[in-house]
Amino acid sequence: MQRSWLFILVIALVLEFLAGTAGATVRISGRHGMSEIAATCASVGGTFSSSLGGEYQCSNSCGDGQTCTVSCDKEGNCEGDCPSCGRRQRRGPVPVLRGAHAVENVLKNSAKRY
Repeated sequence: MQRSWLFILVIALVLEFLAGTAGATVRISGRHGMSEIAATCASVGGTFSSSLGGEYQCSNSCGDGQTCTVSCDKEGNCEGDCPSCGRRQRRGPVPVLRGAHAVENVLKNSAKRY
């Protein structure tokens, strides 16, 4: 019985560590049109894609085999995901990243949350 609890504890700690090493999702303030995201994507050497439903995104390699991504809905509301965006949060609201270069900072993995 004691070994079972120890095994569960070890698995939980490993999963927590793995979740902490991955990037976090942040909401990017403001609205960002498809042409803006495509231009920013091209400027950082990323890969732009869009769907028939109007969603669009840019993915960019951001070192150590990781990918930084900005994804937007058809209204221009965007979220970013990058290692420097902070730790993943299990609960609570998605943090907001503000600033004139927020999209570029996510794609370059230079976003800093305070």
